[in-house]
Amino acid sequence: MTQNAGKARALAAGIALATGDWLMFIDRDLTGLTQGDLTRLIPPVLAGQAHTAISLRRNAPLLWRLIGLDYISGERVMPKEMLADHPHQLDRMPRFGIEVFLNTLWIASACRIAVVRWPEAESPTKTSKHGVSQGLRGDLGMLRDIFQTIGAPSAALQILRLLAQRVRP
Repeated sequence: MTQNAGKARALAAGIALATGDWLMFIDRDLTGLTQGDLTRLIPPVLAGQAHTAISLRRNAPLLWRLIGLDYISGERVMPKEMLADHPHQLDRMPRFGIEVFLNTLWIASACRIAVVRWPEAESPTKTSKHGVSQGLRGDLGMLRDIFQTIGAPSAALQILRLLAQRVRP
C-alpha cells in the first residue's frame, strides 16, 4: 500500500506522466460537478482569451465570491510548459502549498486568467469531512502550508495581482 504523500506530490507525479500540452487540475472531493463545468473551464484557454483558467465554486468563501476569485481553488487549466522548470519544487512543496505556488508562476508570467463560475459545484469543508476538531486542525495546517510557501503578507498581495490579471471570458 502506498503512503499518502499529499496533494502537491500527487500532482507532481501526475504532471510527470502527462503527455499533452495542457494540464487540468480538479480536486477529487467536489460535489455537484457537471461535465458542463469541466467544459466551461477549457475554452477561454484554448480560444486564446486567457493563458490559464480557474474555477469559482458555489461554496467558495464569501469574500472570494464577492471579489470574483478563489485564489486557492484546486480547479485549474494551464499550459504544461509553465511548470517545465519546476519539477523539483513541486516535489518538495508543502501539502497545500501548490495553489499559491501556481499563482506565483501565473503572476511572474503576467498571464491572463479566466475565472469560470461553477454555480453548482462545491468542495466539502474539512469539518464536514472530518469533524470539528480534526477539520479545524486541517484548516490550520492548510494555512500553515500556504504561508510556508508564500508568507502571510504575500497572500493579500498575490490576490490583488491575480485580480489585475483576470479577464472576462
